[in-house]
Amino acid sequence: MAYYQIDWDAIRALTPREQLAVLADIAATVPVEMAQERVRIVGRTVERHAAERPWGAQSRAAEELGLGTARVGQLWTEYKEHHMTTTSYGTFVGNVADPGGAGSMRDYVTTALGDYADDYDIDAIVDEYRDAINERLDQGITLAGDEFYGPYPRPEHSTETIADAIEDVDLWEIVARHDHTQQ
Repeated sequence: MAYYQIDWDAIRALTPREQLAVLADIAATVPVEMAQERVRIVGRTVERHAAERPWGAQSRAAEELGLGTARVGQLWTEYKEHHMTTTSYGTFVGNVADPGGAGSMRDYVTTALGDYADDYDIDAIVDEYRDAINERLDQGITLAGDEFYGPYPRPEHSTETIADAIEDVDLWEIVARHDHTQQ
């Protein structure tokens, strides 16, 4: 199946020398454009999967695209070098002031609640907490899953933007709305 058109009548109207030049140009251009588009498709697919859940994004993209993980890795590397529009700014836990022993946003909330964690809807708290942080972020920065993403190259003061957004959200106010014992 072809998605490009070659105007053969226009090419045949040229002199033989011009015809060969045009055909040589097409033969040289089409593979380059196809390779660039392949890199773009793989890059966007990996980015989409990374925004949903960073770990295993390349593997999930490879499965979706029907490519081997090694090939996706090669194309992803090329994409990042030339087309990267977003980059990771670190994990939620890596950006909070005192993460304790938490390894994720969910762990952070559960650890904060301690022995009373079973009295709360942890998933609802985490979702609302993430949404509230995202409402306060700017400069194109987003908290997706447990990872902050934003434009590449990273804007000046992005670290402060993330810290301020986290600090501006009152976790305990959110926690109070999801107390099972108060229903």
